[in-house]
Amino acid sequence: GGALFSDLPANMLGSFIMGFMTGHSPNLPPIPWLKHDHPLQSADSFQLGIKTALCGSLTTFSSWNSQMVLMMDGTGTVLGSQVLAALFGYVIGLQAAVVSYRSGRIVAAWFHVRRN
Repeated sequence: GGALFSDLPANMLGSFIMGFMTGHSPNLPPIPWLKHDHPLQSADSFQLGIKTALCGSLTTFSSWNSQMVLMMDGTGTVLGSQVLAALFGYVIGLQAAVVSYRSGRIVAAWFHVRRN
C-alpha cells in the first residue's frame, strides 16, 4: 500500500491541472482562467503540451497501476498477495483523480467568472 500514498499526491495534482486547463463547460474558452483575448487562448500546441506532456509526466498512473498489480500478485513481496488492499487502492486512486479533475474544472470556472 505504500505506492498508493506516495503516488497519490502527484496523480491528484496532475488531474487538478488537467481540469484547470479544461474548463467547466463548452461555453468557456480553452483556458478559462485567462481573458478571452489572451494570446494563449489560440495557442493549441501550448494547451496540448500542458495537458499531455506536463500532466502526463506529473501523474504516475503507470507506476501506481504497476504497484497495485504487484500487490495483487504478491510474488517476491514480504506481505504476499494483498488483493483487497490493491482493490481498495484502485478505488481510492481513481476517486481521488476524478475529484481532483472536477475540482480543477470548478476552480477554472470560478477564475473565469472573476476575470471576465
